[in-house]
Amino acid sequence: MKKSLRIYIPLGRYGDKSDIANCALFICSEAGGYVNGATIPVDGGQWLSKIRLLSNDVIRSFSRRYEKNRKAGLVDRSVYSYLV
Repeated sequence: MKKSLRIYIPLGRYGDKSDIANCALFICSEAGGYVNGATIPVDGGQWLSKIRLLSNDVIRSFSRRYEKNRKAGLVDRSVYSYLV
């Protein structure tokens, strides 16, 4: 069952402790200094597929591009942190 639920997560993987930690580090950093009273979903983009503002193809395309850039070390957290 766990594998079948992954299809609802645009990044195609389950989150882990480091994903939560990275969000917390962002909020505590200078880059997150203007964040106040916000709820930041750390869910791999799952919320995007629920509200249907974007098609699944657009969400998957963005997610794949983000993951590729993240793995290559090209992600600037100050830019992408609010999109994921």
